[in-house]
Amino acid sequence: MKRFRLMIIFFLAFLPLLSGCYQGEKRSDFDIFALDREENSIIPMVMHVPESEVGEPCDMATRMISSMSQTPSDKKLRETILGFEVVDYELKDGVLMLNVSEDYLRQQPTTEVLVRAALVRTLCQIEGVDYVGILCNGKDLVDALGQPVGLMEPSQFVDNSGNEINSYERVELALYFADEEGRKLVKSNTTVEYNSNISTERLVVEQIIKGPNGGSLRATVNPQTKINNVSIKDGVCYVNLDGAVINALPGIDLRLSVYSIVNSLTELPGINKVQLLIDGDSNVVLGDDINLENVFERNLDLTVQE
Repeated sequence: MKRFRLMIIFFLAFLPLLSGCYQGEKRSDFDIFALDREENSIIPMVMHVPESEVGEPCDMATRMISSMSQTPSDKKLRETILGFEVVDYELKDGVLMLNVSEDYLRQQPTTEVLVRAALVRTLCQIEGVDYVGILCNGKDLVDALGQPVGLMEPSQFVDNSGNEINSYERVELALYFADEEGRKLVKSNTTVEYNSNISTERLVVEQIIKGPNGGSLRATVNPQTKINNVSIKDGVCYVNLDGAVINALPGIDLRLSVYSIVNSLTELPGINKVQLLIDGDSNVVLGDDINLENVFERNLDLTVQE
């Protein structure tokens, strides 16, 4: 973990003000997102950086984190990092993992969503940073509904007007979990309240990883599995998970793991097929014969018929 000292942060915070000294030198512009005073939205402030000062990803992260800790000159805005600290961070394999102080949890839920959006949309501008994750005092961050936040990318956060980023919605999902014997999938209609800046397809995958809410149904996917990304193109939903998904749960065939995700996602309008990837790679075989290079369609043969 890379720690940054107060003196360094103070110096770096004022580097943007010195950019005028580099006359004739090319500059790169970055958006530093701050919250408005009413905490209804996030607003970008342009940070000009001389091209010669656009450094390594960790250096840029330090610089941006520092800027988000400073009070904006625009009195209508407030700093993003307020009332808590970014204790340290680590960049590995395109993921910038922030470790914040426990004070982070004292924020109002709607404010916390905005802070998260500002951090992600700012830091993902850094070359080499594809996702941002947040630990709170070393533990995985959960949202106001108790759901793991996981890794985040800018596309998860809508361009908001008013309270759009803050809004929550209720949706009924058709999710497939294993029966009590772990031999077949059972369709379970579940009502979920969720933050509307998360796509429904990502929400489905999150709920499958979380597992059923009690009853006789069994989870199908290792709960340690992290979501790298979920996207849709031309009717195909691309689900990029980390390697933990390969570790099958006791008594659960990996085929059920795959089709619990596939069958649940293909219940959504606009999704006909599912492509699974492990850390961005589809050249993976699960178990003996589940080749992830295949694009999967709904499989009702594995499902208990209603």
